[in-house]
Amino acid sequence: MGNDLYFGKEHEQVRKAVRDFVTKEINPHVDDWEEKGIAPLHDLFKKMGDLGFLGIRYDEKWGGEGLDYWYETVVLEECARIHCGGIPMAIAVQMNMATPAIYDFGSDYLKETYLKPALRGDLVAAIAVTEPDAGSDVAALKTFAKKDGDHYILNGSKTFITNGTQADFLTLLARTAMIRGITVFPCLWCPRTSPDSRSAKSWTNWA
Repeated sequence: MGNDLYFGKEHEQVRKAVRDFVTKEINPHVDDWEEKGIAPLHDLFKKMGDLGFLGIRYDEKWGGEGLDYWYETVVLEECARIHCGGIPMAIAVQMNMATPAIYDFGSDYLKETYLKPALRGDLVAAIAVTEPDAGSDVAALKTFAKKDGDHYILNGSKTFITNGTQADFLTLLARTAMIRGITVFPCLWCPRTSPDSRSAKSWTNWA
């Protein structure tokens, strides 16, 4: 009865579609991906994007489905049926960690360049906050972004970047300035192929 307060017939239709996808397209392959230590996120996200799952609550103008948060809740609930922890986390990063800031604060250019392709599943996104010496303590982050003309020069290191070794772009947090004693930490969006960016070999599944 409680579900009736939030989920209608249409929500349940989406739930069935996501559950079928998980059952047919993900769970049969989990053991193989575990053995290989990596999942084919580009292929997987493209299938999910084609079905409208990745951008289900985002505006249609930017490649989403324009539905409410309860549809997104349905998608995430059904992803909990995946027979591992890494894939649901990778999906959650794509849907709920690396893209919301672009949607809420990004320019039209950023939305066209990164958000739309991510919601279609054409690009894999990652979130880059955690650092070797700071963990996820944002106040202790050392990565610095220095303005240089019409772009920024980034210096620093990030770690534990879910989707990182397969990502096409990073939603990255860095220091830029001190204003009246307050450290400014903007989000920056960086193509994974940026010059001089380097990544260590993945040592955990799904990274």
